[in-house]
Amino acid sequence: MNPMIQTSIDPFLTGFDAYNIQGTLIESEVNKFKEKLTDLAERHDDVATFFTEFESSGLQEEYGKLIMMAVQPQTPGGSEDSSSSASPASSSLDEKGSTTGSDSDSGCPISVKDFLEQYREPYNLIKAAGYRKRAEAAYEKIFDVASQTDNMLEAQIILEKERLFYKIVSEDILDITEPIIEAMDPIQKNLTFACEFLKEACLNSNGTEELYFNTFLSSIEVAKFVPIWTVKHVVIPSALAYNLLKYLVAGKETIGEWVSDEAVKEGAANMVIARFQLRKILNFMKDNLHMTFDDVCNNEASKIWLLHGINVDELGRVKTAWTPDNIEAFKEIIEEEILSDLSMEECLKRDPKHDIKLSAISTEGKNAYDVKAKATAHAVTADLTYYKYKSQLENGLANINSR
Repeated sequence: MNPMIQTSIDPFLTGFDAYNIQGTLIESEVNKFKEKLTDLAERHDDVATFFTEFESSGLQEEYGKLIMMAVQPQTPGGSEDSSSSASPASSSLDEKGSTTGSDSDSGCPISVKDFLEQYREPYNLIKAAGYRKRAEAAYEKIFDVASQTDNMLEAQIILEKERLFYKIVSEDILDITEPIIEAMDPIQKNLTFACEFLKEACLNSNGTEELYFNTFLSSIEVAKFVPIWTVKHVVIPSALAYNLLKYLVAGKETIGEWVSDEAVKEGAANMVIARFQLRKILNFMKDNLHMTFDDVCNNEASKIWLLHGINVDELGRVKTAWTPDNIEAFKEIIEEEILSDLSMEECLKRDPKHDIKLSAISTEGKNAYDVKAKATAHAVTADLTYYKYKSQLENGLANINSR
């Protein structure tokens, strides 16, 4: 299971430990809830995808109902009928609704403070994480209700009116989502869009039902936006880069080296195929997306893939790529050769104004470069919350495994 997802569901799994529910009618329901939540978590390795499905699963609403059932007075036999759980002589309610009486163990309602203190354990788990400040503050607002009233009914009204139980979940989702967004490449909207919409849904919702609705609307927007954006800014520039590389290296460069007649024939075929494919892509861009090659070159999100971008860190905030000087060389190739009426022979004889600079280094040199790139990526991302927390989790798991 993804360590971040495991840590996120732990408060829901351990939250029942503060309640004496063994032998009650809800014990089986609690076990079923834990099984469903664990199964959902194990089916997803991506944090954002997990939370999107978690929001629409109804599990957080089920958790709230089970918690409310857990705090109701129980009869010795496990019945949830509170009418017979306490005798009038043992306890009673004063005019303000506070509990009185000498026998607090005979089934009378617990105090507001005791009721809220039962959230202390999940609060301590979240606080120990260090970075989950939103969820930490949400729990503290729940505890603060005890300073506002001693009346359980009034406490429930405050909790419901201010949606404090709901905010435990929504604020915790924000604690997870915001560090992920921060660690992502901000210009690659096909990756950040879903997380950003989930964040907005949490910020703009005031309850479970509203969050479900906003998440549903978000899923529609994501489904409309992401595929088109990905085609325009990732698929097309990557296809252009591939065919430009084929045209220049597998084609012109192979012919220029003239290792053998067979190699030259293959190089000429590569030039013809790549030129045809590039024209086909450029025509598709013009006719269907109203885009030109210059549009790709002038857009930072697209340009990185045109320069053969490769993610170095986990979420792609840092990338390696060919030098940006190649952009002008690519423009020249497209205008003077690919879209021109020049023959293949004339393209081979043409003297270019801009040199193509591709990374042609030895395996040993590439390995050294990759090590340097990873070191640079680590320096850039080390202070980000996502990687700080990820490192803590990995160290904790290593300590557990070494025991």
